[in-house]
Amino acid sequence: FDYFEENNRQTEVSETQNTIQDAALRDLNLRSALQWRPGNALSFETGVEAIRHRFSTEVEARYRNGATESQLRRAEAEGAWQAAAYAQARYTAGEADRLTVDAGLRGVSFSGLAEAPLYWEPRARLSYRLLRGVYFNAGYDRHTQFVHQLTTELTLLPSDIWVLSDDNGLGASRSRQFSAGFGGRLDRARINWSVEAYRKSMDGLLTLRNRSNDLLAVSEDWRERIALDGEGRVAGLEFYLEREGERLSGWLAYTLSRSERRFPIINQGDWYPFTFDRTHDISLTGQYRWNDTWALGATFVYQTGNAITLPVAATARYFIYEGVNNARTPAYHRLDLSLTKNWAGRKNPHRLHALVFSVYNAYNRANPVTFRVEPSNEVSIDPDTGQEVVGPYKVIQSSLFPFLPAVSYRLRFGSPT
Repeated sequence: FDYFEENNRQTEVSETQNTIQDAALRDLNLRSALQWRPGNALSFETGVEAIRHRFSTEVEARYRNGATESQLRRAEAEGAWQAAAYAQARYTAGEADRLTVDAGLRGVSFSGLAEAPLYWEPRARLSYRLLRGVYFNAGYDRHTQFVHQLTTELTLLPSDIWVLSDDNGLGASRSRQFSAGFGGRLDRARINWSVEAYRKSMDGLLTLRNRSNDLLAVSEDWRERIALDGEGRVAGLEFYLEREGERLSGWLAYTLSRSERRFPIINQGDWYPFTFDRTHDISLTGQYRWNDTWALGATFVYQTGNAITLPVAATARYFIYEGVNNARTPAYHRLDLSLTKNWAGRKNPHRLHALVFSVYNAYNRANPVTFRVEPSNEVSIDPDTGQEVVGPYKVIQSSLFPFLPAVSYRLRFGSPT
């Protein structure tokens, strides 16, 4: 399945499939916490938490092969309890809290897993003021994930099909993350800034093997289509700059990163780019206030294209692939604009009104959502054999959300200042 996919569009009999899926997620969360501060430099917190996860999935598929039509339906539901207890402490020392240390430990269990009744999640944070307005920050986190989202590489929209960890092969996923960097504030310029590097490793990941365009095949055991024992690694560098001004304010965030996955039965066990691996991720937001009434806002977003798997050749019945996520979609970028009028009610100044005129995707960028490979239907004659030859294949992109103007009105109650 890594390198071949059946191409039914070239067969003599027309075969189509329409799939409708419906998923529901319900969580009930109960939590209790206790805080204790024995002195100005030391504080403690402990607590317990219980979450009831409940998922239901219904998939219905209609198949048509020539004059034959059939319909299949599958509905599933699953639920489990997740319980946790934690304790953490904070210590501050030095003038103006020059040193701050946070340390904690969380123990979590999951009713769907009987073999490993308890997972430990340590965490630690350190912040040290080097100079006036300049800090060094470092941290370590370990997390356990019992809820898995099943996705394919065939669409860039997030799916809503979830499965819970169990003792039948769908174990828990673990992650470990280290981070370190510098940050601070320039008081006169009202600017906050930070630079941070991070590295994250993961194990116990799940994913769907790409064999068809449906997310969960109705006619087969979908559990057999899940690839287990996956690993992940992420590394990146984040920059953040924010200006707080009475008239002009905004922030710039930039992330340079790399995210990869590896599964024993995918891509011959080699590392490959994760679907949502983005080398560059930029967000720029600004707001200018003319006065207390009018404000102009703008947001620009740029992201490197997602990694996708595209065929490198085709036969009469098959597409031929070389590796997983061997191509990139076009970059995602857009500009949003807004003009806001704010005013307080004349009779009741505690009623605050806002009228917002906005434009989503101001320059009408056709950002990619899904892709499909189809023949170009260009027919030529082979000069050597005299036979008709179908033209090359082409990649067709589907997009959503073009230029969208909107008007909204908000009313809230509060102080006019």
